[in-house]
Amino acid sequence: MIAAPDRAPSPDASARTALALIGAFALARLALAATLGLGVDEAYTIVVSRRLDLSYFDHPPLHQWIAHYAALAFGEGAATRLPFVALFAATGWLTFALTRRLFGARAGLVALFALNVSPFFLASAGAFVVPDGPLLLALAGAALVLAELFFDEPDSRAAWRLWLAAGAWLGLAGLSKYSAALFVVGLVAFVALSPRQRHWFAHPAPYLAALLAWRWSRRSSSGIGATAGSRSRFRASAAQWPARGAPRRSRRCSSARSHS
Repeated sequence: MIAAPDRAPSPDASARTALALIGAFALARLALAATLGLGVDEAYTIVVSRRLDLSYFDHPPLHQWIAHYAALAFGEGAATRLPFVALFAATGWLTFALTRRLFGARAGLVALFALNVSPFFLASAGAFVVPDGPLLLALAGAALVLAELFFDEPDSRAAWRLWLAAGAWLGLAGLSKYSAALFVVGLVAFVALSPRQRHWFAHPAPYLAALLAWRWSRRSSSGIGATAGSRSRFRASAAQWPARGAPRRSRRCSSARSHS
């Protein structure tokens, strides 16, 4: 009896398909970013990011730091979104790699496609100047290294490397958005409830990773009290916006300034 052929895509073929999908959706996001004017949150972020700080009124600083240097490079317009489109392209690859590792190449492609066609991830989180872009990249990176740590049974040296990598990713997540703490709660719950993973509580590497993540994300909380005036700086800076030599402003930005 002839066995049915294996129709699962090969690793090379699935990777090429994933890169093609990522490229196609990145082009779609670039077209979207060039077509839509800046939203209220984006305009606020770009204005307050003119002054680099350890934290801002309502978010940790990472996406403001990105916006600051993007505005210096490309101007305070739609082109400020370019780094955020690139970040989500990397997030798409990490999502594909994570799902392929856990469930196979076909599942990885399905997950990648589903991620990109979801309206929120297609537009806001995938292209706009918002904290979700760097947050999702950092959480996807953390999930990928933790999957290798928990399901591949690495040796001691690799375990240290993976835990420290997870700590670095989670530190970046903490610099992106405070809701990253929910990922950590889920991680601790998984280790506590899984008999095969509880031994990590007796290993020093997770605690060093936690310290690394805390030290990175602490940079955002250390400046909260000093930056409660971000909203007032926004109003003062927005009044001077036309004098800053920025490129075209969208009608949505003008409306946002007139109502602030």
